[in-house]
Amino acid sequence: MATKKKAAPKKAGPKKSANNSAPKKSAPKKAVKKSAPKKSSNKSMDDSSALMELFVDGLNEAHLIGDDALTKLIGLLPIELPDALTVVLTAPNFDSVAPALNGRVKGQSKIALPPLSDDAAREYCGSHPALAGASAALVSKICAKAKGHPLYLRYVIEYASGATGPEVLDDFPEFSGVVEDYYEVVWSHLHSDSDIVGILALIARLRAGIRLSEISPVLTQQEMASFVGVIARIRHLLLRPDETTIYHPSFAYFLVEKTKHVDVVTHERLANFCSSGTGPRYCTVNLLYHLLRSTSVHRALAVTHCTQTWVDRCVTLGAKGDLLLQDVDEVI
Repeated sequence: MATKKKAAPKKAGPKKSANNSAPKKSAPKKAVKKSAPKKSSNKSMDDSSALMELFVDGLNEAHLIGDDALTKLIGLLPIELPDALTVVLTAPNFDSVAPALNGRVKGQSKIALPPLSDDAAREYCGSHPALAGASAALVSKICAKAKGHPLYLRYVIEYASGATGPEVLDDFPEFSGVVEDYYEVVWSHLHSDSDIVGILALIARLRAGIRLSEISPVLTQQEMASFVGVIARIRHLLLRPDETTIYHPSFAYFLVEKTKHVDVVTHERLANFCSSGTGPRYCTVNLLYHLLRSTSVHRALAVTHCTQTWVDRCVTLGAKGDLLLQDVDEVI
């Protein structure tokens, strides 16, 4: 019986495409560099949409650095501002800084903060711990006296602290529209006594507040006799009842102006206090400050005391670096 030979298996060859053409090799891909995203160019000051605002706060405190500090600061500003620049200057009272501004701020450019509403003032009084237990009549009288002025409201509240009836405010004037008017009232009851004037001159020229018990070495015997009474009269104008810190710089500035005839003498007294070596931390940190504002003899001593040892001691006591640099710069 004849057998059929098995056909040898065919070797698989390359498949042909439907059109019988050989498959095409794909071309190698080229590397494509991605371009970095372009940074948007900053708008220049010439672009009307690029605006800049510069805030300068507390112009009334410039006198603490020097008598002409405010004038020098304003002198840095151009007389005609670029259209893209707005400068905002703040002070408690425009009239107090107007001479230094020299007409640069026009009347229509002044902005006054709106007063507190009656409801807001009453709500604040109701939450103030100094008025705990105060009658509704007293709260009403406080709000009527302050007329919505936040600083004056604080003064009236502190003055009435601990009282319950409205009669405590019978002699307290209503807000006139300018807080310096009230300072004039306070001054009118104190300025006739030279010892009281001396106390106020000292307190106003302290660079920082100290405890009431620490200021006694500076006072004369006559001033010591008047000290308790003076503090009682101005306690509502102080930050804390046991310190000399004045609550608002506008009152300190007012006192400095009223007592400028004893400016050098007062700084000399404070310089001697700071040089004693037995005073509080305040004495070490502010020694140069008072020496530089005293007599020529004391100003010469400032050079002697301006040493690396003094700087190190001040830093150890936590003195502010900008004040140290300011004092050293004045000596140099």
